[in-house]
Amino acid sequence: MTGGSSAPAAPWVLVVDDDETLLKVLAMRFELEGFGVLSANSGEVALEVAHARRPDVIVLDAMMPGISGLEVCRSVRASEVTADTPILMLTAHGGLEFEAVAAGANRFIEKPFDLDELCELVHSLAAMESPLV
Repeated sequence: MTGGSSAPAAPWVLVVDDDETLLKVLAMRFELEGFGVLSANSGEVALEVAHARRPDVIVLDAMMPGISGLEVCRSVRASEVTADTPILMLTAHGGLEFEAVAAGANRFIEKPFDLDELCELVHSLAAMESPLV
């Protein structure tokens, strides 16, 4: 390659859901959208991955066994390492929008969701320079 310029690195998205099928579907779609994908099937694993890899965006299921997505969101916001990471909260339980935003989510979308709309939101969050304005 000549010219000294290189393409910017693909943004990384961490997808967190206890539904393995949904996790695989989202991972495949985000890869097709040009993202690097990390995945976690529990809140505990999500926190480990978020701190170790510092993703550009986290797509997080609100309700999971063990550490819930809401708790993960609060922990991500409380850590200096991940405090500015944009978070898109997913849930099948309507009425959690206020709790999700109070926990620190930048955006909220209910299941079932439109996959194209979800991808647009993730691209938007990945492009934000200062997501917590």
